[in-house]
Amino acid sequence: MANDKRTCSDCQAEMQQIRLIDKSHYGVHTDLEYTLPDAKKGFWTSQFAVHGRTVSLMCPSCGRINLYGVATEK
Repeated sequence: MANDKRTCSDCQAEMQQIRLIDKSHYGVHTDLEYTLPDAKKGFWTSQFAVHGRTVSLMCPSCGRINLYGVATEK
């Protein structure tokens, strides 16, 4: 994804990769991840199984942000 050139669908400027962070428990920063819609929380951990991470791109011209999912390799 790092070498993939994408252009903004609004103004056609070249998108730049950014990092979106989530302040979870106790102000700890974590990268955004995703799971599948039908995922259930684990019995012991009470957490969803992570299916992948997100890659974020932002247009420096108009500010549009696009998110792309990158599946975790198994």
